Amino acid sequence: MTAIAVDKETSNYWEMIKGASNKAKLTLMALISASMVDDEIITTRQKPVKAHRLSAMTDEEMELEMQGDATALSGEDEGALSEIVEANRGRIVKGLEKWL
Repeated sequence: MTAIAVDKETSNYWEMIKGASNKAKLTLMALISASMVDDEIITTRQKPVKAHRLSAMTDEEMELEMQGDATALSGEDEGALSEIVEANRGRIVKGLEKWL
């Protein structure tokens, strides 16, 4: 057990973050350390890339898809397609593990 004397402001911040995960605490430590050296810190939020259809499928396209015929993807950029695949990798396995 470690005893550290803190002022009221520091105590308030600690109450907010003490239940955070170790990863979140390490990220906060990195941000605080960087803020003491640099004036500007750029933070980004990483969200998985999701595929969205640009238009609704017609009845004929839906029927072809239900029959098992191949449907062309509407993405022209091969890089964007690889990002979508990478962002959604493992989601089915994680869902199945919950049920097993």
